[in-house]
Formats: sequence, structure tokens, C-alpha cells
Amino acid sequence: MRSVRRRTGLLLASALGLLGALIAGHVVRVAQARSEVRALASLVRPGDTALDVSALFAAHSWRHLTLNTAVNGVIPVHSHPGWFPSQEWVIWISTVDGRATAVRVRLADSAQLHPKGAPPDQVWGREPPGSYFAFH
Repeated sequence: MRSVRRRTGLLLASALGLLGALIAGHVVRVAQARSEVRALASLVRPGDTALDVSALFAAHSWRHLTLNTAVNGVIPVHSHPGWFPSQEWVIWISTVDGRATAVRVRLADSAQLHPKGAPPDQVWGREPPGSYFAFH
């Protein structure tokens, strides 16, 4: 009986240790992804083209970011911190006539919510027609 309790205790302790390591790893990945978002958002300048943004992206080893194709004049850059998509930050780079006019960081599930700890919006010009930000 005592050996069953001991084995159960060891198994429980191992499971809790593994869970703790997974959670700690997730916290580190989220912090790294957010740091990369802040860094890339600070590098985009007024008037940068999609090629300039691609070059910025290629010049660094972003482990947690994915550069996507522009849609309606907005270039999205997604972070991938781990388990919870609601924690994902997205950089929205607005362009008009092919040139950057704004950089914003939002949550993946809401273009309205500016995440706590994200860099402030940088708006240098008008919004692209048809984009979410042109209407809000």
C-alpha cells in the first residue's frame, strides 16, 4: 500500500513539474514574441514601402513573427507566442499609394483593442480606403 502511495505521489509530482515547465516556457515565448513586435514596430518609418518592410523583416531573425501579404492596403505581421491566440499581438502597417502611413499593434481577435504594454500607435497620414482603420 505504501509503495502505491509513493508511486502516486511521484507521478503527481512529475506531472506538476512538467506542467510548471510548460507554463514557464509559454510565459517566456509570449515575452519574446512581444519584444519582437515592439522592435519591428519601432523600425517601420513613414513612407516605407512593402519592399522596405520585407527587407526589415528579412534583416532580422524574427522567431515569433510572420509577415503576411497586404490586404486592403494593410500589411499584417502576426506574432505566435504559443497556446492562446487571444494573446497574439498583430502589427498592422497601413499603406496608401504603397507607402506606410501608420503602424498599430492590436490583439489578433480585435483590431479595436490596443494591448497593455504595446507601443503607442504611430499615425503619419491617412488610412487606406476600405481598411478597418479608415472607418474607425
